Amino acid sequence: MGRSALWRLSRRSDRGLVADLDFSRLSLAPHVDIDLHSAATYATALASDRHDSAPGPDVPPQLRDELLPSWYDDWLVDAREHFHQTRLHALEAISRRHRRAGRMCEALVYAMTAVEAEPLRESAHREVTAVHLGEGNVAEALRHFDLYRRRLRRELGLPPSPTFRRLLAPCLGRPADASPPR
Repeated sequence: MGRSALWRLSRRSDRGLVADLDFSRLSLAPHVDIDLHSAATYATALASDRHDSAPGPDVPPQLRDELLPSWYDDWLVDAREHFHQTRLHALEAISRRHRRAGRMCEALVYAMTAVEAEPLRESAHREVTAVHLGEGNVAEALRHFDLYRRRLRRELGLPPSPTFRRLLAPCLGRPADASPPR
């Protein structure tokens, strides 16, 4: 950003956006709110086990998108990953709260948002499967498990964890990826 742009930015409002500016640093005025900080604080609070409420049926805007998804700057890698993981934990926690409250449609929206954000994340797929089981949709749960199992095998050469297989074992009388009895 050029010096003239920073100078114009600092004069843009009555209160000013830039608090301090020198050759190597820029600091924003205390009244400036940074949406990443707000979104990260919100996601952290929602992911907390101490948080007992859940947002409504629509995923809040703070949890919908990744941090600056089209930017490719080195300085952004760690911040993006931190927010990504916090966001995923929040989405899964909200899904669990909705599921435990019997709001399966809302639970599925949040769980599927987590799956879309990270397609190989097993905990998100387990949550989708748990929602299907909570609705009594065993066939849907097994179908979702099989889709995940195939993708994980194809992309990483790995099977789902024993924890995931045990989730479905009561429905089948055997581990989910074991052969059926003859």
